Amino acid sequence: MPAHGVTSPTRSAWSASPCTSWEAQQSSRQWEPGWQANVAEQDEVLPYTVLDELQPLGDTTVTKDEAAWLDTELNATFGGHPDFKEEHREEMRAVLRRCKGTFANSPHDLTGYKGKAEHNTFSIPFVDESKAAYQRPRKYSPGEQEIIDIHCKELLEYGFIEPAAKHCRHASNVVVAGKKDHETGLWTQTRFCVDLRGVNRHSLKDNTLPHRPEELYQKVAKAKFKTTLDATKAFHQIPMATEEDRSKTAFWWKNQLYQYTSMPFGAAGATSAFVRIMDYELRHLQHCTVAYVDDVVAYTDSTPEQHLKDVEDVLRTLGDAGIRLHAGKSTFGAATVDFLGYRIGHNSIGAQEAKCKAIQELPRPQDKTGLRSILGMMNYYKGLVGEPGGPNYSEMARPLNDLLKKEITDIKGAWGKDQDQALQELKDALCSGRCLRPIDYDRPLILYTDWSTYGIGAVLGQKDDDGKEYICMAISRSIPEQDREAVRQLQG
Repeated sequence: MPAHGVTSPTRSAWSASPCTSWEAQQSSRQWEPGWQANVAEQDEVLPYTVLDELQPLGDTTVTKDEAAWLDTELNATFGGHPDFKEEHREEMRAVLRRCKGTFANSPHDLTGYKGKAEHNTFSIPFVDESKAAYQRPRKYSPGEQEIIDIHCKELLEYGFIEPAAKHCRHASNVVVAGKKDHETGLWTQTRFCVDLRGVNRHSLKDNTLPHRPEELYQKVAKAKFKTTLDATKAFHQIPMATEEDRSKTAFWWKNQLYQYTSMPFGAAGATSAFVRIMDYELRHLQHCTVAYVDDVVAYTDSTPEQHLKDVEDVLRTLGDAGIRLHAGKSTFGAATVDFLGYRIGHNSIGAQEAKCKAIQELPRPQDKTGLRSILGMMNYYKGLVGEPGGPNYSEMARPLNDLLKKEITDIKGAWGKDQDQALQELKDALCSGRCLRPIDYDRPLILYTDWSTYGIGAVLGQKDDDGKEYICMAISRSIPEQDREAVRQLQG
């Protein structure tokens, strides 16, 4: 792979920042691995699916290296940064006590958003308001009905739903989807959701998008101190705008229609609405805060004292806006955090250990849906794959992508040694433990490029103070079949 401006080093000379942080050995948080398929039918699918549920940590130590521990009084996890001394932890406790109104560990404690963003409620405008999204009620098995009853009773108790009007024109159905147990990895749990695709087909599209994940974790990785914050029932903190908007969320429960009083997951534009609100509220804290929908990180690259101030500023800002956080799902004063599926330390960006384990255990796909799901999960981490002189992600994945061609209808029959090898190579590459380093724009950039008949790739690198090269980013893409003849002519 030729370099622009420098001599290409040998593969042995090229290395990435090692992910050997004392705090990276074991996370106090368990994430549900997986990739939500059927992306084309669901506007509100994030690029990964995680279940951010804090495990019981005990009164003091959490891991063997004491990287984090739980303060039982505040129900808050402290990240165990080596420069965060006892006096800093005590001051962080004082910050949390002063900002206790920002936290709501139960949905009963939610107050609803009361900030001054231009669109402070959620509306569902239709292209043609005369249209109705109506489905007849479905039948469910006794087991499914039991799950639906449990969830709907909770939603009703918390005030997130209410009986719909007698002459409601809209009606959707509930879907009970399978979900992996985060401890066993088995599909023994369930996810309750309302199928709002009928409503979404009539809705005006909202073009506001979440921030690019790579831009956010590049910022966070440059910081020494990090605090992650998690909103409690985030979408349900945004009220519906009007009675008509509520009626568009109506769904069947026991042959009666109920509607949401707050913003539901699955509605087109729900993520965009929350992104706009968070951007507005945190607009004056962009120097120390990033937010991807409801996942917030306060970061500081100077001193523990400054980080304490930054965290308090963020907590007060969100608290004043009525956005409530879950202390038990937040981590304060950490050196390394899990964010957007990555394990982010100081100048290191790597895949989470739980994600690597999930990738290693991926079975051979049985159909195109399963193959797309696997490639979707791997594609999210493709920036970790590639080095000068070595294959890039697109080259490795080509035998798998070839099976997505229209003329191939039987994945099991078409699967061969090339696909087995490609799947294993991708697993090994993604789970190699490699960590990228964030780009330092005060240093020269080194760009390596390569191309072949089937794909193009590039690796962006820099040199540290010792002159050792490290990888900042790797990109690649396949070349469509209709363009390959032009590439062959260039090669000839």
